[in-house]
Amino acid sequence: MQRQAMRYRPAVKDDPVSQVCEEFEAALSVNPNDAVLNIMYAKYLTEKGLRERLGERVSHLEAQCPHRRAALRYRAIWLELTGRREAALEVWREMLKRFPDDRRAREAVERLTAALRRG
Repeated sequence: MQRQAMRYRPAVKDDPVSQVCEEFEAALSVNPNDAVLNIMYAKYLTEKGLRERLGERVSHLEAQCPHRRAALRYRAIWLELTGRREAALEVWREMLKRFPDDRRAREAVERLTAALRRG
């Protein structure tokens, strides 16, 4: 686990994004199954547009809790960030089946459906 956390050492010590990622990785190396920490890290990676790291975190979230709303949400976000809008739409639709009250999923389905119709 520690080797994996070391993989994201910042190239520039003054880079605050890399420092935050390093702190998350260090915390997760101690407790990799902390769902709240995993979700917080996924949210941070999404906000910063760090797609590769987000993909890794999504895989971990899905392995940890495949039916949890957060795992599905970040899978859909990651798919959309990586240009796979059709796949993202399917995940958002799956979320709506499981969680019909999810406003974000409903908005994403409407937005992606309209975007895919436009081409």
